[in-house]
Amino acid sequence: MEKYIYGIIRSDEPKSFGPIGIDGEEVYTISPAKGGIACLVSDSPVFDYRSMPKPNVATHLSIYQSAIEQVMRDHTVIPVKFGTIAKDEGEVRKILLKGYQELIEILRAMDNKIEFDVVALWSDFDSVLKEVGKEKRIKALKAKYVGAYRDTPLQDRIEIGRTIKVLLDKRKDVTLDLIQNALSGIAVDACNHERLNDKMIMNTAFLIERNKEAQFDKLINEIDNRLQGKVNFRCVGPLPPYSFSRVEVERIGEEALNKGMSVLGLDTDASLTDIKNAYRTLARRYHPDMSRSVRNGIKADELFNELTQAYELLLNYRKGVEKVEPAKSRSGGGNPAKGGTIVIKL
Repeated sequence: MEKYIYGIIRSDEPKSFGPIGIDGEEVYTISPAKGGIACLVSDSPVFDYRSMPKPNVATHLSIYQSAIEQVMRDHTVIPVKFGTIAKDEGEVRKILLKGYQELIEILRAMDNKIEFDVVALWSDFDSVLKEVGKEKRIKALKAKYVGAYRDTPLQDRIEIGRTIKVLLDKRKDVTLDLIQNALSGIAVDACNHERLNDKMIMNTAFLIERNKEAQFDKLINEIDNRLQGKVNFRCVGPLPPYSFSRVEVERIGEEALNKGMSVLGLDTDASLTDIKNAYRTLARRYHPDMSRSVRNGIKADELFNELTQAYELLLNYRKGVEKVEPAKSRSGGGNPAKGGTIVIKL
């Protein structure tokens, strides 16, 4: 039966976490022969989320997150991308074996660490706008015209609007730096997410040591008091390290593999060394700077691009895993966690 995958934990023995999975199924572990790590799975039919009604998808997402968060009470959990389903227990073990070393390393990096997502918003945005409107630069611009704002030439209104935006962003960044500098001493790392509107000052995920949760909460309260109620904080956590580490499974279809092998002139059982050697030979022959020749009606530059795409696909498939480094954070501690996304190729 298919296996719905939730996350990766450290474990040498089979574990069961009860009926907390999708459709009330039992969440349990599957480990590779090497041991040391395990997949959190539940039995599941294949779900096509593209055709599923949005409320049903939202329900599944909520259960997926809840299951991970219940397990993380006693374990460090690296989330696997929502909606990942393996065809059977054997494929689960294949996933673990292909990414074994990288998974061990990322579990070590995230060990006993939790995420808190902190959003900071202006408590009274209208008051902030009024304060900005009283600044000298805005008063000087407004002095250029007389009468109602609606009668002001469009270009003047645009200039005033842009200046207000610049001053508002400056005020926002000063407050953002104050908050992030205060939290950076306790955070192992931080990841800034998109600010959705002008009212939002900060939307940041902080990675902290599990034993510093109470200290983190206290620090948020101290910052709140320091800002004298001008900022509202929304803090969600503790969470698994969603913003810092996760696992994705990428399936490379048989048709794409066969095409890649054909482009490089290889058999399907070609080794990693065979793939590298074939690419080097053909790339030298058909590089646009070296050749103007045509092969099977394809010009050298087009063929070179096709060769490169085939090479990258086959290289990733034979390696079995790709590590995508996390985006550089603008804040956090001086020793960022070595997280990132592990992409396991099947």
